[in-house]
Amino acid sequence: GIAFSKYAELFLLRAIRENVDYTFRIPLDAVKLTAIVYALIFCLISLKSLISVSRTDALSLLKAESFGEKPPKGNILLALAGLVILAIAYYLAVSIKQPLTAIMMFFLAVLLVIIASYLLFISGSVTLCSLLKKNKKYYYNKKNFVSVSSMAYRMKRNGAGLASICVLSSLILGGFVSTACLYFGSEDTIDSRYPYDTSFSVDIYNLDKTDYAIDELEERCFVPLRAELEKSFDKRGITPTKSEQVSYSCIYGMLSEGGEVTYDSSRLVGDQSSSELERLAGFYFISLKSFNEITGRSDSLEKGDAIICPLSGDYKYTSFSLDKLHLNISSKYFGFPRIGEIGIDNIVRAYVVVLPELETLRPILGIKDSMGENALRLSWDYGYDIEGTPAEKLSIYDEQRAFYKIKFLDDLAHGFSIVSKDAEKADYYSVYGGLFFIGILLSLIFICATVLIIYYKQVSEGYEDAPRFEIMQKIGMTKEDIRKNVNSQMVTVFFAPLLMAGVHLCFAFPMVWKCLQLFYFTNLRLMIETALIAYLVFAVFYTVVYKLTTRKYISIVS
Repeated sequence: GIAFSKYAELFLLRAIRENVDYTFRIPLDAVKLTAIVYALIFCLISLKSLISVSRTDALSLLKAESFGEKPPKGNILLALAGLVILAIAYYLAVSIKQPLTAIMMFFLAVLLVIIASYLLFISGSVTLCSLLKKNKKYYYNKKNFVSVSSMAYRMKRNGAGLASICVLSSLILGGFVSTACLYFGSEDTIDSRYPYDTSFSVDIYNLDKTDYAIDELEERCFVPLRAELEKSFDKRGITPTKSEQVSYSCIYGMLSEGGEVTYDSSRLVGDQSSSELERLAGFYFISLKSFNEITGRSDSLEKGDAIICPLSGDYKYTSFSLDKLHLNISSKYFGFPRIGEIGIDNIVRAYVVVLPELETLRPILGIKDSMGENALRLSWDYGYDIEGTPAEKLSIYDEQRAFYKIKFLDDLAHGFSIVSKDAEKADYYSVYGGLFFIGILLSLIFICATVLIIYYKQVSEGYEDAPRFEIMQKIGMTKEDIRKNVNSQMVTVFFAPLLMAGVHLCFAFPMVWKCLQLFYFTNLRLMIETALIAYLVFAVFYTVVYKLTTRKYISIVS
């Protein structure tokens, strides 16, 4: 533990891209604590064993094996309950559409899968063996007779162990796939979250307190700011290779049938049911002028009309209504480009609503959020790319952060932020590298637990089954027959958890994918490839462990 802790520390530092320290230390406090904890665990196990032995008659212990074992009986009701619970868990995993709902229901689905796995392996497997016994053609066969009979007893005794193997295998695969995707997809995630080298964002809050039209504020506030930014480029002799800007106003609400949007600040920030989360949507209002500039179109709109641009999903209504604002949807436009902060969160459904002018929003400017502030704000996003090294880009970024102090917005309440992609990379690698390290650490712990369960099951059962196989050999069963029967039985017993874990992973995939979208992960192909590779590698490792432990079992019983 002490030796490998240094390797773990070095791996963690590499994963989060920090400087590596090769100094070796022995943490005495950790050694003491570990010794105390394991001593307590050992004492508790010893005490439990002593109590169990003291309550049992010595003569019955000596004759226990000669009494034989009662034939196992499968409980078909528990088996059916396991199937129903598993079906519910799978339905939850594949039916949820919104990432926020997925993260809320994820732990419930995991709990249901764990319960179903134990029910199916403990009761369902014995029930299956009982059904196979009733099939006389299959059961009264040299290849199947011994394996099915002994497998029924084995499942009765060790169904919980096999269920544990299945659950641990599922946790290994799910945890590793999730954290590996976040780590290896960091570059894609950063590019998705920050599409430009540097991004500016300005919000004007008190739109209802100004005498200016909302569209006029853009000319008075945002045009001068952009001019100041371009001065800093001219001073350094830099020309942005790419730049984009957009002005918009955003609000979130509950979308109902007919295009009716309800804004209730208490419901947006409080606990919500999954059905409410499914209805939650974000609406980005932009002017027709901005829409035509961004898309290169030349559309026109009458007063009271709007164009809807679905960013995720579809909008099936012909109208839009929010408080005192009522609009007729004249057309829909798919393919609105990713620009600024519009639709970046990927958490709920999002729509761009194109208005003849932003002044159309005047009737709903008084809507208040949970803090008593105006829910609708005028936002301006501006992003640009420049050529140069990360250090040069950060130098310009530091210089432009001084724009906080520029009084360009008169007396309007406003917020200002500037973000550099290169400055944010360190935080992303730190967070995702740390998660990847935890994922690997937990996977190793679960792998060790899985290997130990398999190994000790094989060894203990080998010593239990040895007298039975000795009798079988005396009545004519050869060692080759023993090997074939053992392999048939072992393949069924030990590969059932692996196959079930693969099925769990397949059904969990849609839910995990939606949860990862909350971290701005968008590379579906990487996730599919990671899941396939992880399962194949784990299957190979599992097979090696199975082969080694089965060889040990065969050597004991034959």
